[in-house]
Amino acid sequence: AHAQDAAPATAPAQATTLDQVQVTGTRGTIQTSIDKKRDETVVSDVLSAEDIGDLPALSIGEAIETITGASTHREKGGASEISIRGLGPFLGSSTFNGREAPNGSGDRSVNFHQFPSELINNVHIYKTQRADFVEGGTAGTVNMETVKPLEYGKRTFQLDGRGTWQEYDDRLKDGDGVGWRGTASYIDQFAEDTWGIALGYAHSDNPIQENQVGLYEPWTTEHTDNGDRPGVAPGTLFSDGIKALRRTGNAKRDGYMATVQFRPSTQWTSTLAQFH
Repeated sequence: AHAQDAAPATAPAQATTLDQVQVTGTRGTIQTSIDKKRDETVVSDVLSAEDIGDLPALSIGEAIETITGASTHREKGGASEISIRGLGPFLGSSTFNGREAPNGSGDRSVNFHQFPSELINNVHIYKTQRADFVEGGTAGTVNMETVKPLEYGKRTFQLDGRGTWQEYDDRLKDGDGVGWRGTASYIDQFAEDTWGIALGYAHSDNPIQENQVGLYEPWTTEHTDNGDRPGVAPGTLFSDGIKALRRTGNAKRDGYMATVQFRPSTQWTSTLAQFH
């Protein structure tokens, strides 16, 4: 019998290294929000976008109203002032990148409809206080943050355009219910990621219609008690009439965002941000 060749030894199995699985889109946004909420030391809710322009709303006001405990007052077709936990907007506090947000209302309430959601990256609603918060948020504090280019970590140029159409266009100005909104943004890092910039511009032009119905004067018995209303018995509650008002036109908005970030070391970071 001929000797048979020995079978070759079986090579040991090699371990396979899998690529990193990165979740993006709406699911990634939800997971990021959960992670940030878990790391907070106060009671808070977080709305976060992985990529600039990912917040699913036409304005920050409409994005915030989806958060638990926040409700909005709608004006000219959009969400404007924010109430936290049922308290009035003037009992809350609003900050932008940690600084007090400006407003023209004469109190602490802010019109959030003026902030385009495409240029905001994070929204925090803090329902309890912390030592480093701006004072005044009895009901809570809303903090909006623009994207930080060094944390973003990649070069991005983004263009976004959307068309809108309002129902009942025959009741609108010029009978035209078509509107549009557009956004352009640029994010980059330089000098071995020690400098970063983020620039953004948003424009919208949408037709609006606002209807109001109300009383000229509150219900009163003054005129009936004095006999000024013939045929109406004294003591009868009476109003001087009702008013109906309709406003139509176009809501035009321009938003500008610019951020410069400098991080020469891991121990020190300086950020200059401007929003208009």
